[in-house]
Amino acid sequence: MDVDVGAFLSGIHARSNRLTEATRKFEKGELSETQLQDYWAEDTRALVNLQIKSNLTIVSDGMLCWPDPLRPLIRNMKGIILGGYSRWFETNTFYRKPIVLGELSLENASLRKSYRLQAIPRNYNKMIILPGPYTLTQLSENKYYHDSWELMSAYAEVLSGFVQELLHNSETLLFMFQEPCLVSESFKPHKDCFSQISEILGKIIHNESRTIIHTFFGDISKIQNLMLEFDNVQLGVDLTETPPNVLGNFEGYKLALGIVDSLSPIVETPILLDKSLEIISRIRFNQIAICPNTDLRYLPRKIADRKLRALKFLKEETEAKIEC
Repeated sequence: MDVDVGAFLSGIHARSNRLTEATRKFEKGELSETQLQDYWAEDTRALVNLQIKSNLTIVSDGMLCWPDPLRPLIRNMKGIILGGYSRWFETNTFYRKPIVLGELSLENASLRKSYRLQAIPRNYNKMIILPGPYTLTQLSENKYYHDSWELMSAYAEVLSGFVQELLHNSETLLFMFQEPCLVSESFKPHKDCFSQISEILGKIIHNESRTIIHTFFGDISKIQNLMLEFDNVQLGVDLTETPPNVLGNFEGYKLALGIVDSLSPIVETPILLDKSLEIISRIRFNQIAICPNTDLRYLPRKIADRKLRALKFLKEETEAKIEC
């Protein structure tokens, strides 16, 4: 069976102790913004080099300056402000709740500065990770648009414009849209809403071969009929929440398999995941990739880096099982 197997990070990586301490000093006024940028650049270079040494097929900057998966995007949008702190799903981290007060638009140039793509060598595929429109809508307080569908469509238009601009200037970019609310028990949509969600999500897809819709913190089988409509984009599956036998329903699709648990300090090995990898190897996917189920920022940097390295061996074991 001839199937491409990739590997990549799927969210915000853990900061080094040096960058964490530099951030604290900056917030206390003990470090200038220029000095903080130097620490950020150094940490990003180290992370990029580690991804390259680990043979990841797509490289990201690790989003090390992102305090949560929403804030830099919201800070660079008009018509919206950051509200109080809310818990980020079932984790011990928080995000600032977006409050929509007017028509949404995005300062593209400012948002681009939240990524350090220049740290990634030109010959590598690069990943841009953004929150998806459904999740943004569910986590926002809407004080302007008529209803949640109108807000979701507005978010999709904003994201679409950003994607279009970046694709115009680069042929090596891939875009991951994080959509945990699609599968989270607290936010997952009713099946009657699937067609509307599918239509709006379609607005952010400008290049199907370079788009990933990543779900986590829930079982993708709960929205299987919705996700099966996206037969040409790569679909992210949280295998810490989704039983591996569900994957057979996605035969012929492109999947990003979130098999590395971002909330556990135990580093995955091919032996530990042998049963799951065996199931995966028997399904005829169009394309697959191995990745963490979500951000590795929940873990100490040393453990997060070990999990990143583990992707190489999980990828190699998956390839070996498929060839057999």
